[in-house]
Formats: sequence, structure tokens, C-alpha cells
Amino acid sequence: MHKHLTIMTMLVVGTSTLLQQAQAAQNLSSLMVEIRQQDGIPHYYNLASGMPLNGEISIIRENQGYTQATFSQGLPNGRWQVFHPNNAKLIEGQYFQGYQNGSWRMYDLSGQMTELQVLNESVFYRSGNKQLVKRFYASGKLKASETYTNNLRHGQWQSFYENGTQAQSQQYANNQLFGEYLEQNAQGVIKVKGQFDANGQRQGVWQSFFDDGSKESETRFSAGERDGESLKYHPGGELAVKCAYRAGKRQGQCQTFDDKGVLLGNEHFNDGEKDGIQEYFNSEGKLVIEQHYKNGLQTGVQKRFHPNGQLAELETFHDSQVSDNGQYPRHGKYERFDIDGK
Repeated sequence: MHKHLTIMTMLVVGTSTLLQQAQAAQNLSSLMVEIRQQDGIPHYYNLASGMPLNGEISIIRENQGYTQATFSQGLPNGRWQVFHPNNAKLIEGQYFQGYQNGSWRMYDLSGQMTELQVLNESVFYRSGNKQLVKRFYASGKLKASETYTNNLRHGQWQSFYENGTQAQSQQYANNQLFGEYLEQNAQGVIKVKGQFDANGQRQGVWQSFFDDGSKESETRFSAGERDGESLKYHPGGELAVKCAYRAGKRQGQCQTFDDKGVLLGNEHFNDGEKDGIQEYFNSEGKLVIEQHYKNGLQTGVQKRFHPNGQLAELETFHDSQVSDNGQYPRHGKYERFDIDGK
């Protein structure tokens, strides 16, 4: 598990002759227990005989509290329970061949469970309600922390890389995402940041970043939908895409650029569909394709150009009558030209 429970502190010096509730086959004072580390695993021995502990044993502490445990050749192997002097159970769980296994529970003196550990996870309770969950790496380092109110997600949730750097941070209000959101890489460089509205939807400006910290994208949201200008960048910082959105759909002009700033595409949209003139350019900035669309369908004159700017192809589509296949049919002649325009 993520940490070694405070069981060892429950086994320190002490002796008692009163143990009415202990049902184990043997009673042994904690003063007579020797713990030897073998390959990082604690082995338990009877100090008087030098023999490893076996079977069910009650280890009695000075304050009259006790631990009921099962051993196999010195290794904890089976049920493990720790009791207060008033016989109230404080800890219970299972060992398998010296390793904590399965579920472990911690209790207060009233018998109320205060923490549940399952493998690399701890769950803390207050008045019977889940309040905090902590998850851990096998190394024992914190992996995640989650807060609750009345068993609902509420407050800050965080996750971490094993090196301790925060990986993600987000806020909840009554089980709903709300407020600031943050993602980072293992070096602590911000990868994504933005905000959620009261309905758990993206709101306002959201940004993403490359691993070197330079901006990768910037998009405006309203009620979870892209709304307004959206920008994407090349790793070197040059603008790659600039588009306008309305209610989650492309609206108006959308441009793309290469990493040298040359315009490659100049498109126009209406309600998410190509509409109007569409222009595409080569790396030298020369026009190579000119198309016309209406509500997502090619219509009117379509042109292709040779690298020298001469017209290469010309075809025309109908602009009012849609055929059975849902497209505007070709209308008029189709022409092709060589690089000299012939």
C-alpha cells in the first residue's frame, strides 16, 4: 500500500495480564517481540525462544491495548486487528506474505470508520460521509487528492506526477465542475488552462501550450461551445489556423498558414458549412484552387491553376437545382489547359 500503517507504533513496549477479549491461541507481550527486516519485509520473532511467530497471536501493549494477528514463519499472513485498551477496534485489515493486502479500515473510539484504504488508496470519513480520498503511487508518493461534501465531489481535486509536480487541478461544486482548470507536464509547464461555468461547461478563453511553454492554441467558449475566435500555432510560435465560430460551428472566415506565415487556405463558412469562395495557395503563396460553395455544396465556377498562375482546369456546377445524389450537378463544359494556357 501507499504507506505503512501506524501499526508499528501500536506494538511498542508494554505488558498486561488482562485480555478478556483476545481469542488468539497465544498471548505475547510486545516486549517479547523482535522485528527483523529481511529484504525490506518485517519478520516477527519471539525474543525468548528466537523462533518466528506462527499462527494466531495477541500482542499485548503496556497500555492494555493489543493487536490480534496471524503469522506464518514470522511473516504477517492473514487478519490483522488493533484494539484500544477499552477493546474498541482501531484498525483491521489483511496481510499476505508480509504485505498489506485488500481493504484496511481505521476507526475512532466510538466505532465510526474514519478511513478506508484499498490498495494504494485512502478514504477519509466524517460523520459517516466521505470527505477526502487520497491515492498513492507504489512508492508511497501522493498521486491524487479528492475532496467531498455529503459524498458529492466538492472543492479542489488534484493529481500529481511521481516526482511531486502537480499534473492536474480542477474545482467541483456539488458534484459539478466549476471554476479554474489546469494541466501541467512533469516539469511543471502549463499544458492546458481555462475555466468552467456553473453548469460544468467550458467558458471564456481556453489555452493549450507546447512542452516548452509556447502557446499551442487559444479558443473562446460559451456554454461549452466554441464561440468567437479560435487560434492555433506552430511550435515555433507562428500562427497556423485562425477561425471564427458561433455556437460551436465555424462561421465566417477560416485561414490556415504554414510555419513561415504563408497563407495556405482562405475558407468561408456559414453555420458550419462551407459557403462562398474558398481559396487555397501553395507554399509560395500562389493561388492553386478557387472554389465556390453554397451551404456545403460545390456550386458555380471551380478553378485550378498551374504553379505559374495559368488556369489549369475550369468547370461549372449548377447553382439552383440539386440532383438526386444531393449535390449540384455539373453545368456547362469542362475545360483543361496546359501550363502555357492553351
